[in-house]
Amino acid sequence: MSDIVTPELPDAAGSEEVVDVWSRTARRYRIRAALMLLLLSLLFAGLCCFTFWLRTGDSTPWTHPQYRDILGKSFAPTATDQITLSDFLTRPIPVQEVPLHAVIMGLQFASLCSIPILIAILYRLPASVPFCAMIVLLAAMPWLGITVQIGCILACTGPFRFRFRYASALIGLLPIAIYFVSASWQPADSPFRMVQDQALLYAPWVLALLASCVICAAALAIAKLIDYRPGGIPPVLATLFALPVILFHTNVGRHELEYRLLKMDIGPGKESLFAPLDIGRLASLRTIEKWTDPTERDYESIHAEVLARTEALVLDRVEKIRQEAVDRCDEYIETYPSSPNVANVLYLKGRALDLRVDETQLESAQRAEFRADEPNVASYPTWKKLVKSFPNETVAAPAMLRIAIIDATQGRIDDAIAGLNELINRFEPRSTATQPAGAPAGMAALFKRSDPSEGLGVRLDLTLVRARRLCDMLIASRPDAPRPIVEVFGPSQRMPDEMILPIQLLLSFDPAHPDYCRNLEKLYEAFPGSVAADYARVRLAILDPALSRRIVRLRKAAEQLHGRPAGAEATFYYGDALQEDHLLSDAREIFETLVKTYPDSCWSTDARDRIGALSILMQTES
Repeated sequence: MSDIVTPELPDAAGSEEVVDVWSRTARRYRIRAALMLLLLSLLFAGLCCFTFWLRTGDSTPWTHPQYRDILGKSFAPTATDQITLSDFLTRPIPVQEVPLHAVIMGLQFASLCSIPILIAILYRLPASVPFCAMIVLLAAMPWLGITVQIGCILACTGPFRFRFRYASALIGLLPIAIYFVSASWQPADSPFRMVQDQALLYAPWVLALLASCVICAAALAIAKLIDYRPGGIPPVLATLFALPVILFHTNVGRHELEYRLLKMDIGPGKESLFAPLDIGRLASLRTIEKWTDPTERDYESIHAEVLARTEALVLDRVEKIRQEAVDRCDEYIETYPSSPNVANVLYLKGRALDLRVDETQLESAQRAEFRADEPNVASYPTWKKLVKSFPNETVAAPAMLRIAIIDATQGRIDDAIAGLNELINRFEPRSTATQPAGAPAGMAALFKRSDPSEGLGVRLDLTLVRARRLCDMLIASRPDAPRPIVEVFGPSQRMPDEMILPIQLLLSFDPAHPDYCRNLEKLYEAFPGSVAADYARVRLAILDPALSRRIVRLRKAAEQLHGRPAGAEATFYYGDALQEDHLLSDAREIFETLVKTYPDSCWSTDARDRIGALSILMQTES
């Protein structure tokens, strides 16, 4: 009896229906399916790492120093600082400033959500578990990973496993839709306020759901068309992996992410490395730890020692952070010299050099608060480079102001006045200009990229106000006679014949220094009758903490300085104090007097604005 040879069939049995890639039991199909699944796993792991990189700038989550903290805040459902979907749209790249990033985020989340569901349908449910685990561990998004796994279960098991596989995929996307709605509620302190910002807040998640539906339809249709052969599915899914990555690198760029991370670390904001620090609280906690140990020392002596040590450590850390910030800015400029954010990075560098600890708060409240409103001589080259390289950028305005202040403190009064006039002439038309007639509207306005300087705390209007006031003060103080510096400060390391102007001293005094009032009094005594001494007197009156005494002192200063340049400033702040005391009609009368007495002063412009505001306020109260 001869042997009968049965030919190998491509399927498990000729009568069985091919419904996924494992339906083919031939060895070559199984090996190919396993290799393709491994390839998809590697590509998906790369996509998850790319997601984490977009949040932190680090493509290896397991080496990131804050990985556990990010994972914990993302998982804690009741924590006040929980990381939600809204955080993806606000930091580090805010979509209201880079609207195209909202599209990239939508496509990226579409891939993260749809790929595991497709894997569950085409490779069966157990194969989707590693993919969902990668969302949890590599992308550091635990709730999204759990939700996607629930969607995979719904799409592959129970009554929702239809013969029409696309219907099963849609069922699997339902938990993800619920997750998008529940995890994207706008927080109370969200920066999204305008209508177009609200649209950008929800547009990525709508796009993610629509794109997921399209992805599932296309992938399942192609799989059905090739009869679920394993070799034809990975190229389709790999295209989905690559799409958000390609869009990001071609339309946003790595330089944008690096800049946003830099701004988040050293720019203004709650998350900055220069955020206020409660030194007193830290010292108290450390004192309690030491005081509870067996010791003969009392609490006060331990606290004084710990407080002094903590202050020294904080100040040393600030200097270290400052140097690291400057180095990071230099590295960014060297790495991305053609980036449109170079001007802003120069601004961040100059601001980091200008940052100083508010010594008044450090002494009175034991808090390390940082100020950058007064320039440091060390930042002068940075500001000069910014103005020279980017003269028309918004950040050039505060740079020109700081250059003028440093020039004035160095005795270069004419250069400072010329720089301030140039600042006013260059930027004042821009501050009063309305939206041009050809401005984009509708969807074009929605996706129009905002000014890169937004979020840096640059106020062009306030910069111009300060520039006009400083320019008037410098022009008025220019005739003041200088004195030998040794007559003012006594013997010092400076040359005996070196002269100093009173306006130099006035501008060099730090308002946040504990000796600021004492320095103003010394200036008033050292240069009697000078215009700068008049300005010092007005500042002394403004600094009086008691409102009643402040009003009296400013009224006397306004009367005695009548007709002098500082009289306009004294009159303005006298009206401001009356307004603070809710004497609205008296305040408006003072502002009207200021406009009549000093019509050419910059203070009259501000007084006119106050008169209009007070008139409206008085009408609402009557």
